[in-house]
Amino acid sequence: MQVYLFAVYLLAVVACTPAVAEPFAQLRAAYAGRDASAAAAAYAPDARVIYRYSRSPEELHVGRAAIRDSFQRLFAQIDPTQPLDLNFRPTHRQGTTVSGIYRLRIGKGPPNYGRFAVELAPDGLFKRDLSTDATPTAFEDVNGSVMLAADDEQLDPVYYDRLLGRYRLPGGCELVVTRSVVRLFVRDTCTQVWRGLTRVSGREWTAGDRVLSDKALTTYRFADVAMGASASVEVV
Repeated sequence: MQVYLFAVYLLAVVACTPAVAEPFAQLRAAYAGRDASAAAAAYAPDARVIYRYSRSPEELHVGRAAIRDSFQRLFAQIDPTQPLDLNFRPTHRQGTTVSGIYRLRIGKGPPNYGRFAVELAPDGLFKRDLSTDATPTAFEDVNGSVMLAADDEQLDPVYYDRLLGRYRLPGGCELVVTRSVVRLFVRDTCTQVWRGLTRVSGREWTAGDRVLSDKALTTYRFADVAMGASASVEVV
């Protein structure tokens, strides 16, 4: 199934236009409600949307009517009993352009991922939108939290279970890495000290002076997990 566009708004651009103050949030809500017209309303009247996925022919949709029809086709392909949850992690912002990686969850099945590059119109609506391929690892490796409903975000077990296990420290002790639904934990087998970690990116986490702390006194950097379990962790 092809996954369609996804865009982000820039607060500095849209703050002066309350009627379209949050087109990004509007797009997410449109997905949740499977409302193709609401999704298209997040775009400028003459917007251009391009889908350039490696396993599908490239598509170009110009104008709200064509964009609305593309969303209608997408929503028609998805089981109506399955909830849709769209979210984003931006990687770059400059002027009126925003790029990053999106994630579309369909029920409890494996999420769909892609890269987006968006240009915003003066009124804050999406003027140009390009969507291409991305991987789950690329989405999780990005610094920062998801853009919407970050407090409700849960760790993706497919990705984060690859960080779990026992890592041998130079002195012979082991660092045991476990997780809850929302964060990683580490325990030193010699000192029995527990620390809950705070996410910087998927592979970089920090710890403070207590089990749960906002301080960043220690940094844990895990090896790449794109090909499987993390082979090492650097403790700074």
